[in-house]
Amino acid sequence: MKQRNSESPPWLDRIGQHIDLIVPGILILIAAAAIDVSRGFPKTAVSTDIGAGYFPLVYSGILIVLCVLMAANHLLTQKSRQQDAGALAADQEPQGRPQYFKAAIAIVATFISLFLMPFVGYTVVCLAYMTSMMWVFGYRHRLWNPLIAVIVTVVLYGTFAWGLQVPLPVGVLFE
Repeated sequence: MKQRNSESPPWLDRIGQHIDLIVPGILILIAAAAIDVSRGFPKTAVSTDIGAGYFPLVYSGILIVLCVLMAANHLLTQKSRQQDAGALAADQEPQGRPQYFKAAIAIVATFISLFLMPFVGYTVVCLAYMTSMMWVFGYRHRLWNPLIAVIVTVVLYGTFAWGLQVPLPVGVLFE
């Protein structure tokens, strides 16, 4: 019987081995539900208007394609992962357990950002969020982190505020 060095229960290890199939499956179901719901959106009388159901259809279609690619990648690389795991087990036991701490920080930071956005505004929150997420996930550079955060913030702002005409929160502090 093989001894395990991990503190996680065996059922969690089995789920972890197939997470690249479980997550796409769940997301494909959500995308299919979004497509089904968007078909019921009202049609417009203007012939050049694409309608309210177009964007959910496009985004759901893209999500389904990406999920199929993720699942295919998992299935195609499964044999090489098993060979790598066998070589690792033969050489040494893996040290430590998976770090879920960074994911928990990202989830909490997302909720904090969503809470602060009406008060501080989209621009400030997005800059701080992007910079901090890069730092949390190990990309730590004094110049590139803020620069990439500014570029992403400007692109997202341009897409929503100017391109889609969706008003973004200015914040109570800056009104």
